[in-house]
Amino acid sequence: SSRHHHDHHHAASRQLHMRSITTIMLTRGTRPLVRAIAILAAVKFIATLLFVSEEESTYIDYIDNFDHDFVRQLSPIIDPELVRSNREGEASSKEPSPFVASLYEGDDNNSNSGVEKLVICNRPTNVPLVEPPANVQKYSTCAPITKSKPILILEGSKGYGRTGNRLIEFLKTVQHSRDHGVQVGIVHGSWVTNEITRMWMAQAEYPMGGTEELQEWGERFEREFCVKIFLGNRETRGWTKINKKPRDLFKFKSRLPIPEYAQSQEYTIRTLFRHYNTGAGYASDRKPVRDMCSVIDAIFPTTAASDGDNNNEEEGGDATTSDATTDYPSSSDRVVYSVIHSRSMSKEGGSGVSAGETLLRGVSNHAGCDPIAALEMRPDYIKSILRPLGMLRHPIVFISDGQDSLVLERLRDDPELGPLIRTIPPNNYGVTPSWIGGDITLGVMSDVFIGNPASTFATFIAKARLALGFENNYLFRAKDEDGNWKTVCGDGCLFDHGVLNVMA
Repeated sequence: SSRHHHDHHHAASRQLHMRSITTIMLTRGTRPLVRAIAILAAVKFIATLLFVSEEESTYIDYIDNFDHDFVRQLSPIIDPELVRSNREGEASSKEPSPFVASLYEGDDNNSNSGVEKLVICNRPTNVPLVEPPANVQKYSTCAPITKSKPILILEGSKGYGRTGNRLIEFLKTVQHSRDHGVQVGIVHGSWVTNEITRMWMAQAEYPMGGTEELQEWGERFEREFCVKIFLGNRETRGWTKINKKPRDLFKFKSRLPIPEYAQSQEYTIRTLFRHYNTGAGYASDRKPVRDMCSVIDAIFPTTAASDGDNNNEEEGGDATTSDATTDYPSSSDRVVYSVIHSRSMSKEGGSGVSAGETLLRGVSNHAGCDPIAALEMRPDYIKSILRPLGMLRHPIVFISDGQDSLVLERLRDDPELGPLIRTIPPNNYGVTPSWIGGDITLGVMSDVFIGNPASTFATFIAKARLALGFENNYLFRAKDEDGNWKTVCGDGCLFDHGVLNVMA
């Protein structure tokens, strides 16, 4: 009721504001300068209503550079009733989430044991090795890209924000192209190819290779994502460019229905993971790539650790990325584990209020989740998730941004959770193998993932898990009237702009 009252008050304030502007414009005797200012105010006010909400502007400025003038309770930008249909709540039925990818024909994922599955780091996913032709036709049937039409070109060395944001910017660029038929070009060596190729679709021995090898890589990238790769800025001359900055791409919101938007996003993410790097080859910035399986292998070493030998070049792979086979350990040999991703952002604020608190509070207003639980990750919160799943007898891997050591200390001090907690161990040289790509894969391939919905890194992992057919994502939790923790916003909330705003 308080939220509806707030919405009503906010709408009434907008009406009063517009009525005041209109009065000034229409009143006789108003000075020309005052009337001109009122007209400009009206135009700005209408544009704000049509294109960008106050909250969205606050969020963008906040991510760009934290400013405590923006620390406040963020108001909902849509009627909560519109979100409610997307809230699945605690799984009260045995029906799988409609947002978990199920690509097998005529049956569910688990009953298709005879179908080859996509395998990542010697762990099977719940999607087939080969993408269904209908999906390929829908999302990877590329229209010719020509100079006769304007083109959105991604170039330059700087994306907007950190890894999670930049991945969103790439996904949204592809989505913008699909939604509106916009031609997209990407300059090789830009922030886009540097970010993608350090984790997926690495190039061959780039410093030793020539233009021919580079062109082959570019053609493969073009086929997968329906974009044009420019091998240098010179090649963009003569093209009519659409001017959009990475920040603009981050703000893009698809108007597709949420299930359709989710399917499209999941296809793009799945395409990336069909070409995950195994440690051979180079990124587009000429730096050697790392193995996406390195963190999993460091925590759970096996004799079948990823070494790139399970490539399948006949399926469109190459010597640098793993096109997985079905050569993986049996379910009895595979280590079952959970991942907690702690993203506190506690050092990115000031005046006693962290960035993490502000962002999670904003998500809480839309999703109904607890405004601090996913930041603190207290033992009772974690056990409320893992106990019903029977996961309190399996390892729990803890990864974080390293900004709040109390989170890990509390978990280790808990007599039930402490013995299960694992962190990424250092190698023989005392160096931790933890890195962005390895941490992503660790979370994606876990049996249970617990994350912070205000972190684009965590929400990308959760979306990737859905794209690969995995359930058990826990990001939106709150206590019910009896004091029990429940999921209050389902998997669809990860793709709902009314819940995650520009992060969806």
